[in-house]
Amino acid sequence: MTAFFGVGSLAEVGAKLQSVERKAELEEQAASATRDILNALGLATIDAAERALDSADRAALEAEFAELKARFDDQDQRSRDLFSAHSKAIDRVEAVRVTMPWQGSRSTDEQRSSRSKRGRFVT
Repeated sequence: MTAFFGVGSLAEVGAKLQSVERKAELEEQAASATRDILNALGLATIDAAERALDSADRAALEAEFAELKARFDDQDQRSRDLFSAHSKAIDRVEAVRVTMPWQGSRSTDEQRSSRSKRGRFVT
């Protein structure tokens, strides 16, 4: 193996093997980035993507990004607020359900079943 890699020791072979592995990882990252760019731009080749990016209006893209980021932040905060309100409403409904004296320990399904069997409300 030392002759194949053109080195003089097994330690150097190990270093070469690590270099080969690292190179393969970097090539996979590059291929993945290329696929992501092509998919995002809807183009077939990286050359076409480079041309499209070179001709893009950077200022307009940055302005659009800033607008969309602000809108995202607003929507994100709104979703958090709505989730909080929803959770509080559920807590209030549960508090009312627990304090209903006519409900007792039976579940709502059991009460409905009992009502339908007797044909009247059970208290």
